[in-house]
Amino acid sequence: MYGYVYLTTDLETNKIYIGQHKAESFDTSYYGSGIVISKLIKKYGKDRFKCEVLEECLSAEQLNEREIYHIADKNSTNPEIGYNIATGGAFGDSGYHSGMLGKHQSDYQKE
Repeated sequence: MYGYVYLTTDLETNKIYIGQHKAESFDTSYYGSGIVISKLIKKYGKDRFKCEVLEECLSAEQLNEREIYHIADKNSTNPEIGYNIATGGAFGDSGYHSGMLGKHQSDYQKE
C-alpha cells in the first residue's frame, strides 16, 4: 500500500472531511491536515471525531484520483455536508488544484 483515502466524521455535527495520507498502514492518530479540520481538531480534540479508511491505494496517481473521486461523490466541499475546501488531489488545500489560485477564501473557509 502506498497510502489511503480516509473519511473523518465530526460526531457532533455529522459533517465529514475526506483526505489522503501516504502511509504503509492505517495511522490511527491521523485525522487530517486540511485547514478547517485541523482547526476543529485543535479546538475540540480528537475525541469528537472518527476516522476510517475509504480506500487503500497503490500509487500517488491513484491516491490523488481516488481522493478527488470521494470528495466529489460525497459532496464534502458543500459547507452543509463537509469541511473540505478543495477538490483534492496532489495540491490539496493549496488552492492550485481547486482553481482557487489568486482568489480569496470566504469567511467560512477562513474560520
